[in-house]
Amino acid sequence: MTQTKLVSPIGKADWPHIHTPDTRFNADGDWKIGLRLPASSKEAKELMTLLDSKVDEAVEKFDAKKRADPPYKEDGDEILFRFKLKTVIRSRSGQEWKTSVNVVDSKLQPIPKSVLIGNGSKVRVSYNTRLYSAPMGAGVSTDLSGVQVLELVEYNPDKSGFDATDGFSADTIQVDEKENYTQTETAQEESGDF
Repeated sequence: MTQTKLVSPIGKADWPHIHTPDTRFNADGDWKIGLRLPASSKEAKELMTLLDSKVDEAVEKFDAKKRADPPYKEDGDEILFRFKLKTVIRSRSGQEWKTSVNVVDSKLQPIPKSVLIGNGSKVRVSYNTRLYSAPMGAGVSTDLSGVQVLELVEYNPDKSGFDATDGFSADTIQVDEKENYTQTETAQEESGDF
């Protein structure tokens, strides 16, 4: 069965795991990215319509009694679309395929894995739709294929997000010697009576 790659409208990246897989719920990991679009936008409405029609198609194809949730949800004034792909695909016969996500810049040049794409980056997502039937109902998956980064907001795990500003400074207070207790001194104090 031939699949057609679809491309999302431009939106804001949400928790992208496109260079390093998310292993929170799957030991092998999942490539994934959320795409935020304004709820009132024509693009969001068209994408929701497309995905809803694919869920309808799955319900009909599998003669399902239940309808699974579509791969998007309302989040305030935005719609959050979810795209995901397992890092390892296993067939019923035991064959395995490792997957990857094609991550490129606006000129279609590959982005090195050392560049961490952060929340708020302006991106487009390339994906395939796949119909499924499960106990929770029939639905559609949006299988992640690629990400084009148009405006980069680089993720920096060492940065607090704050900029220096006028106001209180810890340099103006004297350090209490008790703040510098060693672990042994603290344990001796805690063992005494109150």
